[in-house]
Amino acid sequence: MNIATIHTLEGISQIQDEISSTGSEVERLQHEERTARDTFICQMFELNTRIRNFQDSIASNFHEANNVGSAEDISEADQKVLMEVPMETDSRTLEDELALVVSQTTKEEQEYLAAQSFQKQVQQEHVDLQRKVSLMEVIMKETKALQDLIRYPYKFCIENGWPELCSFFGIYD
Repeated sequence: MNIATIHTLEGISQIQDEISSTGSEVERLQHEERTARDTFICQMFELNTRIRNFQDSIASNFHEANNVGSAEDISEADQKVLMEVPMETDSRTLEDELALVVSQTTKEEQEYLAAQSFQKQVQQEHVDLQRKVSLMEVIMKETKALQDLIRYPYKFCIENGWPELCSFFGIYD
């Protein structure tokens, strides 16, 4: 019966090791999640700054085009060309940047959701392992109680001087 106890204790030890490693994995994933979120926020701030600078440059180009046209004698056709070319180029650039932002945002969001899903799985494994440890502890307690019950008749026979009764019933230590 000592061998069973040793095996059970080894099983509990292995489960506790798994719980510990799972807990460490959860902490690592939470750290990665925070880092990814912070990186994403920084990238969004940088992109916001770039968009604002781009908008400012568009406004200044538009203002310069209007000022140049009035300061010098440029024909109306030339003024239209000056205004349309930067706008077309700027709008294309803006569309490209916007598409890039949407793409990056989608990618970051997918990575975040994948990490979050994995974290939930690891947490569920952690809970399951804790339940197993609890169950193993209950089994050990009940096994010990059963061992005590089995030993009781043997002790009773020996204490009362009836070893032949113990051998008759097959009760040995």
